[in-house]
Amino acid sequence: MKTQTEKTLNVLRMIAWIGYIGSISLTAIVSIATIYFFIFPDADFIKNIKISEAKLSFITLRNDYMGRLLFFYMLSLIKIYFVITIWKLAKDALININTNHPFSATISIILEKIAYVMIVIGVINFIINQYTITLEGLITNHFHYEYNLSPLLTYIFEIGIIYLIAQIFKRGVELQEENELTI
Repeated sequence: MKTQTEKTLNVLRMIAWIGYIGSISLTAIVSIATIYFFIFPDADFIKNIKISEAKLSFITLRNDYMGRLLFFYMLSLIKIYFVITIWKLAKDALININTNHPFSATISIILEKIAYVMIVIGVINFIINQYTITLEGLITNHFHYEYNLSPLLTYIFEIGIIYLIAQIFKRGVELQEENELTI
């Protein structure tokens, strides 16, 4: 008979697999749509896309700001790569965890990697947000700088918690190894 922890881990494993496969699928769909937008800019539905309050069409944006738009997409793809990496690491951690001996070096390393990758995602997110504000100001000729650091601070707090859990796991591994040596 399975314990509640094992049932919860099985559900989390399913969610991690769905998130991993879903993020890869979403990346493929968005990449195909983006390539389609750039290759076929005269498609009827693309002509009706308006961006932001500027009522600027995608075609105008593509023609006038191609380099900046490609840089934005490149940053977004880098962020998506790291999000896929997070899902893969979460999936690996949930697959490798053993309820009888939960403190293992593998899990500790994976949790530490998750914390580091989340730091990278946070930095990229901040750059993307500031770049979006700047790009919108450049297009609309109405520059307004917002420095709402509340989401960033929340994100840093979450990273800190994950890093703390990784350090606890690392210490648990050390104690478990010491305990096995004394027996």
